[in-house]
Amino acid sequence: MLDKRWLLTYAEFEEIKNIAIPKTRKQKLDAFQKKLANLNFLDPACGSGGMFIQSMKFVQEHQCRLANVSIYGQEKNPTTWRLAKMNLAIRSLEGNLG
Repeated sequence: MLDKRWLLTYAEFEEIKNIAIPKTRKQKLDAFQKKLANLNFLDPACGSGGMFIQSMKFVQEHQCRLANVSIYGQEKNPTTWRLAKMNLAIRSLEGNLG
């Protein structure tokens, strides 16, 4: 389900990039950025938090504010959980990792 949503979102962005009319492209891109700015990222087995870091990089690359993005995850292994917390902290990101 998430893979399909990701592919659809990426396809939507690629489609916007190929719009020839600048005004239309800007309108579509603004709407796309608003959509990205209110995302929730959930990883039920987050490991060291790599998916969260890549997700945040994607959001930043598309010029969206990280303030409206939520991170939720959990990890069974306490050592790996601490790595995920550290991985977010060194990038000034906050998330609820349970």
